[in-house]
Order: sequence, then C-alpha cells, then structure tokens
Amino acid sequence: MTHDSLRRPSYGAHSPVVGKRGARTRQRILDAALTLIERDGLHDVHVDDIAAAAQVSRATLYQYFDSKQQVFAVLLEECGSALVDVLDRLGPLGPTAKGLENLYRWLGQWTAVYDRYAVLFAQWAQLEWSGTPLREGVARFVEQYASRIDEQLESAGSGGAGRADTAIAVTLTVHRSNAFLRSDPEATAGMTDEEVLGNLAVILQLVMFPETPSHVLATRGTYGAARTVVPPPPREREDRFADRSDRVRGTVRQLLDAAARCLELRGYAGTSIDDIAGEGGVTRSAVYLYFTDKLDLLETLAQEGSAELRAVVERMPASLTPPLLSAWLIEYVTAYRRHSGVVQVWTQEQTSSPVVRQAGREVGAVVMRAVATLLTGVRRTYPLDLRVGVVVMAALLERLPHGLAVRTTEVSVEEVATTMAAVIVNGLLNPGRG
Repeated sequence: MTHDSLRRPSYGAHSPVVGKRGARTRQRILDAALTLIERDGLHDVHVDDIAAAAQVSRATLYQYFDSKQQVFAVLLEECGSALVDVLDRLGPLGPTAKGLENLYRWLGQWTAVYDRYAVLFAQWAQLEWSGTPLREGVARFVEQYASRIDEQLESAGSGGAGRADTAIAVTLTVHRSNAFLRSDPEATAGMTDEEVLGNLAVILQLVMFPETPSHVLATRGTYGAARTVVPPPPREREDRFADRSDRVRGTVRQLLDAAARCLELRGYAGTSIDDIAGEGGVTRSAVYLYFTDKLDLLETLAQEGSAELRAVVERMPASLTPPLLSAWLIEYVTAYRRHSGVVQVWTQEQTSSPVVRQAGREVGAVVMRAVATLLTGVRRTYPLDLRVGVVVMAALLERLPHGLAVRTTEVSVEEVATTMAAVIVNGLLNPGRG
C-alpha cells in the first residue's frame, strides 16, 4: 500500500467537513506556503517545509491539499479571484476625466493585490513558459482578464481593429510594470505612490484612448526627467571553442541550441542534462565532453544572448517614426525569441549565478538608457514623469514579445511587432491633443 493511499480525501475550500477551525488551518497553510515561495522559490519549497511553517503535521496538510502543486494552484486561484474582484469594480473607461479617474482607481486596487501576491505573479510568468499542467490555466486567466478589458473598450466606443491585442498588452504591461517598480525602487525614487500610479494611468489611458485631450491627462500626470543610467562595462566574453575544429564547434552549437529550446519549454529548474542531450540528439556523456554541467551551458547562453540583445537595443533610433519603430521591433522581437529561455531565467532570477545576473543587468541598463533617450526627445502637451515612462517601456519590451503569444494560436513576429508599435506610439510617443 502506498503512502498516498493512506490519506483521507482532501478538504476543499468550501467543504462542509472543514468548519471554522479547519478553514483557519487551511488558510494558515496557504499563508505559510506563500511566505516560503517568496523566500525560497517554488521549486525549493517542499511539503514538509510548508507543514513546519504552518505548524501542522504532514498528515494534517494532506487533509486539505493533495500535493504542493495543489497548494500552489489554490494560491493562484485565490490571486486570480482577487484580481477579478478588482476588475468587477472597474468603472466605465473612455477619453474623459471620469474615465481616467476610474482607470487610476483600478490601477491602485490592482497594485494592492500585486503587493500581496507578488511572488505568484513572478511564478505566473514562469508557468507561461513551462510545460507544467498549470500553464494552460495561467494562459486562460490572462485571456479571460484581457477579454473583460476588451469589453470595457468596446463599451467606450474603442475601434475593433487590434482591440483584443491592446487589451492583452494592457494586462501584461500593468503586471510587468508592477514587477519592475517593486524590484527596483530607485527607478521612481522621490515620487509618491500616487504620482507613480497617476503617470501609469496617463500612459495606459493613451494606449487605450490615444485621442484623450491633454487637459484631461494633466489631472493625473506630473513632470519629471528620466533617470540617468550608465550601463556597466560588458563582461569580456571568451570563446573557449574558438580554436577547435569545425566538427567540434558544430556539436557545441547543436548543444547550445538544444539547451535554449529546453529552457524555453521547461525553465531552468525543469531542465536536466538528459533533456538537453535528448533534444540535441546526443548522449549524456557527449554533453559533458564540452560543458561542466547545466549551469555552464546556461552561462554560455546568457553571455551570447546578452551580447546580441545589447547590440540590437543600441541600434534603437533616438527618434522613432512608426515605420522605423516597426522595423526595429521586428529585429528586436526576433532576437528576443531566439534567446527567450535565458531571458526568462535572468528576469525571473531563476539562478543566483553571477555570470547570468550580470548578463541580465547589462541588457537592462542598455535598455533603460536607450528608452530614456527616446522618451526625452518627445515634445508633449501634457505632463508625464519620464521615470515612470521608462519603467513602462522597459516592462513592455521585456514582457510583450512572449506575452502577446499567450493565446493558443501562433502569433508571428510581425504581428507582435505591430501591436507593440501601436502601444509605444499611442502610450509613450504621443505628443498629446489640445
């Protein structure tokens, strides 16, 4: 008889068997799990850890949850329900002072939910890239939430062309902007929470309603210059296979490409050497001929990806007309997708490797500098604090290339670039209307 067969059926959230005391125990388990996941990460938290933190036995925990995976699934549902409640309170949107005020209030409520469940939002992004059973649920939630925003846009008379993509872009940009603001408080140093939210509201208002009059935007926007960011000198990248034969270099390239595909599908924690060997069509021992371990492969990929993405970002024109912007975004999204697995590793801090983190910081700093230059060059007829503008554009550059393809159908590079261009032109390069 297995250990699992000794468990009684777990108690659901509304089980009549639980009672008030059981409901408190169940919530204590969930709260303990949330704290541990934030501290240690999902993959390093185990059932025994959760039970100890909640001060219950392992057997007691199994009366409420079948597994660690179910604990996490319930936390996701709890977080999702809180966001849906926030969305249900969203008042009518539109290119008016009332519409902007409703958007501002909604963003404040969203931020409150984000602050409680920040670690789950980070895990949502990882699940979007993983092959876990929860991936479908996360994608379905994003679509459901974006659909509700789409309905709001339709009610406000927003045009139908690209409206669904705009709704998804707004959803993902709000999420990732919150992540940036939480992880880098210096990005908006000196600003109050109300000022940050007000400027975020102005940008998203213009994304959804680019015709909003400037005097309406002035009710929430504030003035502020972009922060000066000096990128660190790039780490010298050594090609340790430079003097090897073409055959060896070809095999190394094959293994690196296989590792990149595995990272995109499974994430760093979910990828093994056996996965990489299988994907690359070689034996496990063949991998170890050229790389010490999985981390060695990741660090090599991170340095490659950082170098290419930095080169693309540095080619961002300082003044972007729509045709120039679309052409640059196609180049950027293409490069991003090529390195998407490692990008997710460094943006979600899936490893503590100094090499990987340095690669990510180098790209991030170059992005911040290029975006600040671009946004500073726009002459606006309404106030906008460019510290928030830089955060928002950095967030959408990091999130939208993959996030816009959350839907079940494949989304082309050109389609993604078109949507991103519309968001950037309307929300961040908009000179305003008197």
